[in-house]
Amino acid sequence: VRITGISFTDPNTVLNGSAPLTSLNPGETVLLRTIHTVTLADLNLGSVEKTASIFGLDANSQPMQATSNTVTVKAVQNPLVVTTLEAVESGFNREGDLIHYSIELRNMGNVTLTNLVVTDATGDLVKGNTIDNLAPGAGMVLNVQHIVNQVDLVAGKVINAATVTGYNPVGDKLTFRSN
Repeated sequence: VRITGISFTDPNTVLNGSAPLTSLNPGETVLLRTIHTVTLADLNLGSVEKTASIFGLDANSQPMQATSNTVTVKAVQNPLVVTTLEAVESGFNREGDLIHYSIELRNMGNVTLTNLVVTDATGDLVKGNTIDNLAPGAGMVLNVQHIVNQVDLVAGKVINAATVTGYNPVGDKLTFRSN
């Protein structure tokens, strides 16, 4: 039976270089290619699932529909936070001196990270240490201060590091450390 008045639907895709399909003869096969542009939501979800449908009319002008199988393409999730710790002061000379640090976080991965908690080995964060979410490409700077103590004076230096923990979209706990 010849099928006419054909329309094609595949949510979130567009036809790629194919001429519009208007009819299909018995035994005839047509390959339609579509393109889906991956979104951050797709990456965060971890996959893209697609199902296509074709609608048309049979020889008696009765509606017909055919639906494809579902195809799943897995996302490659790459969570990565680059954490840089820098001191404002280059030295100290007495107990009670303040050393100010900045901790810069930048999401260099391809998925949104959530519930990030920043800790500093020797300092106190000035305004909280939690970040609800950090999208790919986004960054944030947190300020920290350390009060020089007798141990620092005897050692002649302060060694500091920052740690960031958080979760990727599938709930895995991640840990990133500063320089």
